[in-house]
Amino acid sequence: MIKRAMRVLATPLTQAVALARSVKTVLRVARALLSEDKPSGYKPSNDNKSKQTSAHTVPPKPIAVSIVIPLLNEADHLSQLITRVATLNPSPHQVILVDGGSTDTSVTDAKSLIDSLVDNMQSAIEWQVIKSAAGRAIQMNTGAAQATGDVLLFLHADTQLSKLAMNKITQALLQAD
Repeated sequence: MIKRAMRVLATPLTQAVALARSVKTVLRVARALLSEDKPSGYKPSNDNKSKQTSAHTVPPKPIAVSIVIPLLNEADHLSQLITRVATLNPSPHQVILVDGGSTDTSVTDAKSLIDSLVDNMQSAIEWQVIKSAAGRAIQMNTGAAQATGDVLLFLHADTQLSKLAMNKITQALLQAD
């Protein structure tokens, strides 16, 4: 019985420790996503000579980002959301839409839009539409459990990411090291 209780507690505890360790990195990513005023090649310099990298600098290799999107009756936002996410450059590794019991056409619309993208070979993204119990935190945890990327990005269905979001995430994480 004690072993079973330890197993039940181990996963949430491990997740909590991992989250606590990454708070600093999450804050840097958030700051990078919110700072639209810096040029895309901006890189802090230790030697105050140059505050911007050369235009010929090769961008860093993208980090595999899994985007988790909790859904609940979001049919009105899905077309714009999926189109915007599909056009991110570089593309996220994975997008997981987690439905919490929608009573509208959210699930069927999402699947149809994604099938259309995949059929037209317009998306290298790994798309998933899954169901979970209702509740935003439950949906986010369900999506996080399915994610295979290096980084999790939780996104509300009515939120639009900047087209530079994946680059900014990569830059912020590389600067954190």
